[in-house]
Amino acid sequence: MKFMAKRERIINVVKLPKNLKKANVLVPVLVVLLVGAAFYIGKLSTELKFLKGGALPSDQAAPVDNSAELAKAVDRPSDGDHIRGNKDAKIAIIEYSDYQCPYCQQFHPVMQQAVAELGDSIMWIYRHWPIEQIHPFAMPAAIASECVAELADEDAFWTFTDTDFENQELLSLEQIDEWALASGINAAQYETCKAASGTEDKVNADLQSGANAGIQGTPGSIVLNLDSGEVNILPGAVSFEQVKAAVESFR
Repeated sequence: MKFMAKRERIINVVKLPKNLKKANVLVPVLVVLLVGAAFYIGKLSTELKFLKGGALPSDQAAPVDNSAELAKAVDRPSDGDHIRGNKDAKIAIIEYSDYQCPYCQQFHPVMQQAVAELGDSIMWIYRHWPIEQIHPFAMPAAIASECVAELADEDAFWTFTDTDFENQELLSLEQIDEWALASGINAAQYETCKAASGTEDKVNADLQSGANAGIQGTPGSIVLNLDSGEVNILPGAVSFEQVKAAVESFR
């Protein structure tokens, strides 16, 4: 009996008051719940923004590194490039683009206007930057465009590109093939070209070129003065006025 009485006294000494015990249990639980709720709300907000076409993780969020030194390392225009405008111009606008990117779709008519209104002062170079993680048709479209250029000509390449951006909401594997074959190329040769490793290698070479120049998303464009080596960076789907100002800053 003495032992039981002693044991009861020890338990009473170490037992916390009910209110204090509840407080000590509830506080950490509430902290965990609040942290979890904040994480979930942040995650949901990001997902909703992505679904609504807002700032995507690799698409328009940070198209070009802020370092002008990287941009200056951009590959100069070559015979392998797709060029619209004056091929002898001293100012090149080098665009890294994705056929399924909605921001590239917005920017495409801006560049068409730039070529039309800025005349012989510029050349527009289109290079591939397909973001396969979020745009499943971007790489197939890029490959198809290269086959069109190889089996037809540069005019056919630009017709394919214009058609894609004018009708981007219709983009599918079947539609890509339909646009490509509309150029009049041979269907069997087209299939062979698509399967050739060298065609995809051309697209991947553009990707590497963009990475070396600091491109991080689409559209990512660099305005390059071929005489001085100076550059201006166009981050994303900018306006015609911004393109014009970037070009005219070299004059």
